Amino acid sequence: MKHLLLALLIFCSCKKESTTPPPIDYTAQNTALLLGKWQLNASTILPAYDIDGNGTKETDRYAALTVCNRTFVFNFTDGSNGVIKTNCTELFKSMYWHLTDYGVTINWHTGINSDAQEIIKNINSTTLETNVLLYPPDGLTYTITNTYSKL
Repeated sequence: MKHLLLALLIFCSCKKESTTPPPIDYTAQNTALLLGKWQLNASTILPAYDIDGNGTKETDRYAALTVCNRTFVFNFTDGSNGVIKTNCTELFKSMYWHLTDYGVTINWHTGINSDAQEIIKNINSTTLETNVLLYPPDGLTYTITNTYSKL
């Protein structure tokens, strides 16, 4: 009986250690890479969606953008501030940005109801690739993949 009680105490009190390593925090690395001006040069959406309202579903979101919307430049500056500007007009919007989720999600805000999140899929000194998830009322989940080039 003593041996059974001892065996139960040993097996019941053992704590299984986690083999999952903690996530890597890319905040400092991605902040340094993100600083500067980035221009959109490709954008796709999956599944296909009628982006321009012409009755045809397409995946090339960039082709459906107006010329002005293709020239948007995001300028991420130190201190979590920045500017969104288009080359078609002198208009620009100030923005506030920060990284979350261990440095892989860009959160940027330009004012009331103008918040966005882009998940960094790839970033280096010349290219930024992000995903944006959309959940419209049709019940599908759409993924927009944006590719930016550093200016």
